[in-house]
Amino acid sequence: MPYPSSAFVPVEGLPSFLRGLAEHQPVTLAIEALRELTSGAPVGDQATVLALWPGGSPWPPWR
Repeated sequence: MPYPSSAFVPVEGLPSFLRGLAEHQPVTLAIEALRELTSGAPVGDQATVLALWPGGSPWPPWR
């Protein structure tokens, strides 16, 4: 099973039990940033959070 993200369906369209998980996936951040770049909209915080994801995430907790 692929992990939930906004790649195929916007996060708002996902069931509530998957929405929280999908909102915190790095793929969702990348997809949202690419959608904003290709639509001409200003890129929001998604690109910043995506850039900080590997080093700035408190997960996994054993780090």
